[in-house]
Amino acid sequence: MVSPKILCNKHLLGEHNELHKLVGYLKTKKSIKGWIESNCLELESIEKRHKNLASEMAKRGYSHKSPLKVSRKNLDCYKKYQYVKVRRKDSFNDLLKRCKKCRIKAEKLKKTPKHL
Repeated sequence: MVSPKILCNKHLLGEHNELHKLVGYLKTKKSIKGWIESNCLELESIEKRHKNLASEMAKRGYSHKSPLKVSRKNLDCYKKYQYVKVRRKDSFNDLLKRCKKCRIKAEKLKKTPKHL
């Protein structure tokens, strides 16, 4: 849930791929509990997050031709997690510790945890 503007190309494309994988798991009834419990996913934000990532990809010149639709039916078994929110500040700080390119982008954009 870090701003897509901050993500380096590797993380931007990687997160986009992960969302498609996640929705595939939902369709085939594979568990996504690990993503939720490890602070990586907000069920109610999947489609909006995808839209934001795709928009940033387009700004960077990537061709995006993979729409994403989440069926409410596929989310039914995760109702107890429907209001779980990602701890954005923790995710932001973790990303900046792990990725020099994202850290440089955040510094250039003057983004800090308070902007989340």
